[in-house]
Amino acid sequence: MGRQGRSPGDLFTALGPLGASVRQCAARTGTGGGSPQLAVLVLDLQPLAGAVRIVDAAPLQRTSGGEVLARCARSEMAGREVPVASARPGPAYKMSYSVQY
Repeated sequence: MGRQGRSPGDLFTALGPLGASVRQCAARTGTGGGSPQLAVLVLDLQPLAGAVRIVDAAPLQRTSGGEVLARCARSEMAGREVPVASARPGPAYKMSYSVQY
């Protein structure tokens, strides 16, 4: 387990469906130009008891279609809580999360 009882594997598993939602949003808006691209999102996270709240999600770097991807990431991820059994309340932190779109 990570700091403050966080298990990165549990968190990545919990983020999977939201990452899929970001990919679907990007596909609907035509982001990506036909060939798969990889984006790194910076997630601002707040650990809670048994869950992690995504406070914000933003691309690490500006790319072509980056504004659309940023809107997709925020609309699909920001404000959501994902269940993470090992999560304990603690200070907010940032984490990188890769999304292929």
